[in-house]
Amino acid sequence: MLKKFKNSTRYVGILLAVLLVGGLVASAFGSIFTLISNREDYVIKVGENKIYPSMIKSLNDELSKTLFIASLIDKEVMDKYKNKLHLSISSNEIDEKYSEKISRARSRVNRRISERDLVRIVYGTTIAKLRSSIYDEIMNEKIREIIVNSYSPKERDIKKVMSDEDCDRDRAIYKLKSDNGNKYFKNWLQEERTAVNLEIKDPDFAKYAPFNLLSLGSLKVTNHEFANTMSIYVSYPMILNYMPGDSSEEKAAKFVYKSLNRDMLLAGEALSKGVRCSRDLSNLDKINYLKGRMEEKIKDEINVRDRDLKAYFFSNRDKYDEKERAYVDIVFLPFKPSNTDIEERDREANDILNSAIKSNSLPKGMEQKKMSKEEFTKKFGRKFFRKNEVVPSLFLNEGKKIVAKDEGESVSFVELEAKMSKETKESLERQASKILDQIEKEHIDMKKAVELYSDVNFKKKITVHRDGKLDKELEKAIMSSDRIEKVVTGKGIYIFKRSSYYPEKRAVFEDVRNRVVNDYKSSVFDKKVEEAISDISSRKSVKIEKSFFKDLIEKK
Repeated sequence: MLKKFKNSTRYVGILLAVLLVGGLVASAFGSIFTLISNREDYVIKVGENKIYPSMIKSLNDELSKTLFIASLIDKEVMDKYKNKLHLSISSNEIDEKYSEKISRARSRVNRRISERDLVRIVYGTTIAKLRSSIYDEIMNEKIREIIVNSYSPKERDIKKVMSDEDCDRDRAIYKLKSDNGNKYFKNWLQEERTAVNLEIKDPDFAKYAPFNLLSLGSLKVTNHEFANTMSIYVSYPMILNYMPGDSSEEKAAKFVYKSLNRDMLLAGEALSKGVRCSRDLSNLDKINYLKGRMEEKIKDEINVRDRDLKAYFFSNRDKYDEKERAYVDIVFLPFKPSNTDIEERDREANDILNSAIKSNSLPKGMEQKKMSKEEFTKKFGRKFFRKNEVVPSLFLNEGKKIVAKDEGESVSFVELEAKMSKETKESLERQASKILDQIEKEHIDMKKAVELYSDVNFKKKITVHRDGKLDKELEKAIMSSDRIEKVVTGKGIYIFKRSSYYPEKRAVFEDVRNRVVNDYKSSVFDKKVEEAISDISSRKSVKIEKSFFKDLIEKK
């Protein structure tokens, strides 16, 4: 459904781009709209942008229409700011981003198809529309960066971070901008939406204009904010499996309402208890901040008795024990085919192919596999045979060379995998001996040896436990020796030196008391929150305006 909405409008770019830069595709309550009764060609007008019936004919569901109006408002905000600052995007910027998207799409589709079909399958649109959406994506990111960089932390916040983090002023400002910059942008976007002039001529679209859908005192959630959050869950239906409802839209509406209702009740209670909140927060960020403060208060008020703590500690003692561990530098030389081994495999594959072409059959004496054409295409991700083709084919798949022959109703094929030769293994062992000799004679240290010779997965000092993540014989050797050692396993050759070692240590309650207190509170936290929400619900409730959202939420 959402995909259909995206494909049906030229504003798909702004919807995706605003999501990418962290803004909510939503509109604030104060946006002005006028229902015009006289008949004209266009049905919606945002600023100078007019929307005609042909552009919206496929918007046949409520969520799409709400998201569409929200995207129009956001596009107007971004366009006004772009024109104000005279911002532009070069064709090189678009080409670079387009190439990135095509590259990612190619990695997801394991078959040879045209670029046009690739864009249609992966992005659900045309090349022209994708490039247009990329323009909006880049422009919106530029605007977001400008707004975020204009954020100036308050002096009291800077001093607090300097004190809490024991850092200098520049570091404190950087941290505040990193933590709060995106929130500042979302609040800016929310305020700018209130100045957008929205004209809706079609009465069917008037109900999708922005209004406060949920409210509790000064806390608000607009229908556009609600719709945007809904759309995220509609796109990931597995999250909604346990929710009641006949459709993904109904399930998403119930899920989002349940979550927001809970958060707003906690946030409202925080306000009633005197918790203060910055004005520079969007609706949802304000609710999240206040909810978090209320949850902290609930956790702090959990009564902790020593006997409960000790009972919890002894029931979960293993998690507090210090496991045996070591910090180690490892040079890893993996056993894998060399380029020479791969070339030998390729020569063998070509010989088999040539023989098969001459005899019109795969060679006997080799392990052959047979599949239906449908199974073959599914396994290898693409069709390799034209109608009535009988000439054997050769291709590479997941590191294996495949020689295949079309048998009419089925496909016969052999797989050839490059194998490490005896010569390659001996060469690797000589290299390991040379590296070990250099380290032992102190011509190079372990850090330099790791940097020069080790496999990419072992380029940094690693922490080792007896947990089976490495070969067991390697873990045992590391825990047993603090000297430079060489260990050979089925995976390769390891040269290592342990820098520090910590034996297993049984936890003592008093030593880990603070951790136990925090874990114990967390274990009963959810129950305490539900009790608090039940109490708050008996005194106040979130108001929900009449709308199709309400109909979905209350549907039995």
